[in-house]
Amino acid sequence: MTPRVLFISRARAEEMRPPRRSAIISIVDTDKHPAALKAGWHAVLRLSFDDLDPDSFPAEFGMDLGGDNMIRMSAEQAEQVAAFIREVTRECPRIVVHCRHGVSRSAGVAKAVSEYLGVRFPAGNDEYNVYVHRMTKTALSAR
Repeated sequence: MTPRVLFISRARAEEMRPPRRSAIISIVDTDKHPAALKAGWHAVLRLSFDDLDPDSFPAEFGMDLGGDNMIRMSAEQAEQVAAFIREVTRECPRIVVHCRHGVSRSAGVAKAVSEYLGVRFPAGNDEYNVYVHRMTKTALSAR
């Protein structure tokens, strides 16, 4: 079965009944509680980091939005994603990634995972977090 990678909002992830043989990567802001996911996921990876993109925005932009209190994705978290993907794709043809709005962080991870698995990512979607994509892609390409 061809793998499928979806990126969605936290609200949609919390409402979702897990599809059979599916894994989810749950990304929440550092000041938020973990997502209330329904039981039944084959595997769950929970991460907490904020939507910071030092590749696309100047540092002072982040500081204006409270960036000094915000935490970007770490190399360790990118490695956790890579290890999770390598493990679950053997049994899970569907990978779901969520963040608060389902646009930036989740799309960055989903784009890197799609590239790694050789599956289509929605053409023209350029709102993904470039930094998160780069970190995840680098971790997935390391062996």
